Amino acid sequence: MKKLVLFIYLLFPMCVQAQSKDLCEGIEKIVRDAPTGFKAVKDTIIRINESGIAWSCKIAIPGIKRSRIVSVMGLRYEGALYQTKDKSDLEAAYQKYKGELNGCLLGNGYELSTGDNFYPGLDAYKKLIYIMPAKDDAVAPPAHVSVEVDYSKQMGLYTIVLYIWQH
Repeated sequence: MKKLVLFIYLLFPMCVQAQSKDLCEGIEKIVRDAPTGFKAVKDTIIRINESGIAWSCKIAIPGIKRSRIVSVMGLRYEGALYQTKDKSDLEAAYQKYKGELNGCLLGNGYELSTGDNFYPGLDAYKKLIYIMPAKDDAVAPPAHVSVEVDYSKQMGLYTIVLYIWQH
C-alpha cells in the first residue's frame, strides 16, 4: 500500500507539470498567431450580431473548457479555464492558474499588472494582465494575455476566463 501511495504522490507533480506545459504551449501558439488576426486559430463563424462576430477555434488549448475568437471592441481569444457553481471553489483554482501563467509568461519577458474585478463580491480575484513591453521598432503592440473571474447570473456559474488580445 505504501508503494502505491508513493507512486501516486510522485506521479501527481508530473501530471501537474505536464498540464502546465501543455497550457503554456497552447497559449504560445495563440499569441504567435495574434498578429495575423488569429488566422490559424479561427474556424467557422458561430455568431454575428450588431455587437460583433465570434468564431469557433481550430486550436484547442489543453485544460480550456470552451473557447472562441471574438471581435468586439478589439479582436481576442476567449477560453474558459475553470467553471463552478460554488464560489468557495474559486480561490484554489484562481491561485493554480495564476501560478501556471506566471510560470509560462513572466519568464518569457512578460510583465504582470493587476486590476480590480468589477463584479460585486469578487474583489479578491484581481484581473491579471500579462504584457510584453513593446519594442521601439514594432509596427503594432504585441499581443497580451489577461485572466478574469466572471459570474453569470443566468447560468449560475463562476468562470475563470483566459483572454489573449491581438494588441
